[in-house]
Amino acid sequence: MKLPIDKKYLKISLYAVFTLILFYILKLVVDAAAFSLTNFEDMLEGFRNIAGRLVSIFSLPIIAFIIAYLLDPVCDFFQTMYEKKFKNKSGKRRAGVIITYLILILIIGFIILMTGMYIGKGMGEHIASASQQLRQMYNNVTAFLVKYDLYDTLESYIEVIWENIWTFFNNFGNSIIGSVAGIGSFVLDLILGFVIAFYFLMDKDRFLGLAKTIFKFILPKKVYSVLRNIAIDCDYVFSGYIRGQLTDAVIMSILISSFLTIFRIRFGIAIGIISGFSNIIPYFGAIVGFLLAIFSALLSGEPIKAVYGAVIMLVLQQVDSVVISPKVVGEKVALSPPVVIIALAIGGSLFGLFGMILAVPVCGLVKMIIIGRYNQYLERKKLTEESES
Repeated sequence: MKLPIDKKYLKISLYAVFTLILFYILKLVVDAAAFSLTNFEDMLEGFRNIAGRLVSIFSLPIIAFIIAYLLDPVCDFFQTMYEKKFKNKSGKRRAGVIITYLILILIIGFIILMTGMYIGKGMGEHIASASQQLRQMYNNVTAFLVKYDLYDTLESYIEVIWENIWTFFNNFGNSIIGSVAGIGSFVLDLILGFVIAFYFLMDKDRFLGLAKTIFKFILPKKVYSVLRNIAIDCDYVFSGYIRGQLTDAVIMSILISSFLTIFRIRFGIAIGIISGFSNIIPYFGAIVGFLLAIFSALLSGEPIKAVYGAVIMLVLQQVDSVVISPKVVGEKVALSPPVVIIALAIGGSLFGLFGMILAVPVCGLVKMIIIGRYNQYLERKKLTEESES
């Protein structure tokens, strides 16, 4: 027996059921979004814990990959030079890697030697002298305030500031002592990372070929093509920015150390190295170097040296921003200063120091991908309009 079915009402019923399903799915999405927003900190903390655990497990291959990635352009350079000089294509890669590592060993050995000589000349005495000068500075300020009848009014504030300064130095010393074991473990991982990176660099073409074969096998052709383009964009941005920033850091470290040493500002070499490599984080390195130079100069008891330190840091930072940085970093990450500051703030709040280092190149990569996709859209639109006309 055939049941009478009103197609009109069936159609309306199907529309009603479909609408209810859509509303239910929308409710689930809204509930999930609300849960994510209300528990964002817990979810972020869980993500950090998972990411930290994965990084700790795979720290050694990650360190080796980063070292190999940073040294690869240097190896390519010496590989090309060796090929031109000796016309020997069979061992050019091996020669490029070996020359790079020999130069790296010489540089690291020189730094260790200079550091050892610096410590051997009595770094402990310098620290003790700095402590005494801090106390003398406190006594001078106190005498000045007593002379002008201001000490009783500002006594409580001075004591609080002084206690905070000494607490900072005590905590700083304790943290250095407590982190010796961690530093030793990191140095061991770094040494092993250099060893593994050596083999990565030696067999670069083999590893790249293996990776391409695997990804082509497990991914659809279109997905592989998209991911390959993204990887090329990542390499363009990160290689240009991070390698350029490291080169800039080395140059600035040498310049700052040299000028501070010439003007006999204490700890000039240490300030130069810290400030130069802090320059990897935009704006941060300039502030750190400026404050360290002034503070170290004040400890010497000669205020004029603080002026020298401030002028040196300001001039060198201008030289860096106008001459050095555009040459070695180029326009790989063409971002306006407000965007850089916002990216640093977001990256630092989410992932700390590591997030601040990668915030700018990641933001530049996102910009490149968006602009690239937009240009592709305009090109397709232009072709469609031409075909229709």
